[in-house]
Amino acid sequence: MLTPSRLVIARKRRGLTLTRLAELAGLSTRSISLYENGHQTPSEETLLLLAEILGVSPAFLGAADLDEIPPDAVSFRALSKMTARERDRALSSGRIALLISDWIDARFELPRRRSRR
Repeated sequence: MLTPSRLVIARKRRGLTLTRLAELAGLSTRSISLYENGHQTPSEETLLLLAEILGVSPAFLGAADLDEIPPDAVSFRALSKMTARERDRALSSGRIALLISDWIDARFELPRRRSRR
């Protein structure tokens, strides 16, 4: 099963356009768009192929829905010098970093800081 938002984030993280991902997967741009919009579900074989191309596990693509980080929620040093693709890569990387942080927080408790006397 594919979670559309995860496909979008994985694609953007790799800096791929819909067209380029479609070319790499041997699919139509329309098919990728339908997957990303949740209007169609890829076959298991296609899901495995997309995961391989994007460098993620099939489990990542099927996990819970993710919200993208809106561009106005972060500060870029030189946003005017960034391309949309560079901005999308940075935002998607940030979203992945938040997932990792949540995973760590759920599994580990850091020792409390001692007060200095």
